[in-house]
Amino acid sequence: MRYAENDLWAHYHFFLDDNARFQLVQQFLVPNICEIPAETPDWSIHGLWPNYSNGSYPQFCDGVPRKFDGKLIEPIEGNLTKMWPNLYPSKTAHSFWKHEWEKHGTCAQSLKNLSSEFLYFFRTMDIDSQFSVGNALRKAGIVPRAEPYLLEDIQEALRSELTFGKNVQINCLTDKKVSLE
Repeated sequence: MRYAENDLWAHYHFFLDDNARFQLVQQFLVPNICEIPAETPDWSIHGLWPNYSNGSYPQFCDGVPRKFDGKLIEPIEGNLTKMWPNLYPSKTAHSFWKHEWEKHGTCAQSLKNLSSEFLYFFRTMDIDSQFSVGNALRKAGIVPRAEPYLLEDIQEALRSELTFGKNVQINCLTDKKVSLE
């Protein structure tokens, strides 16, 4: 795996209370593939998704409100732009947040600390700040370079720094234009 040249995703499954299982999804930002806003960290939030115990997840749930209202997140929009950016230059910043709220956030409203659009985005950024993939990898000496790293080294860095010894699942989406020999 080449840390610098592939899309990397980090998925954290955790419980916010006794019955609510969630998945925090982070993505590594690859220059020249996406338009990366200034001051965006090397890993950004992709989403916070409620999950069922079998690994599937609900989506586009009925709730009040169901439709995205950008005015509700104006107080945190500066932080959202840095931590949860839209990477597609042809789309507005709000389009990605709208998608994540309507597909996943609406299914999280039954929890008190995720019960509104504002709380969904605010709490997700709070959770993300507790799981800094970039910092954990750097602490282990894993930084972008031309040579690949062993998957086991990346897993161990994350396991020791972020998951308190629990197993780490890494999904790699390789760039078909890059040889991984």
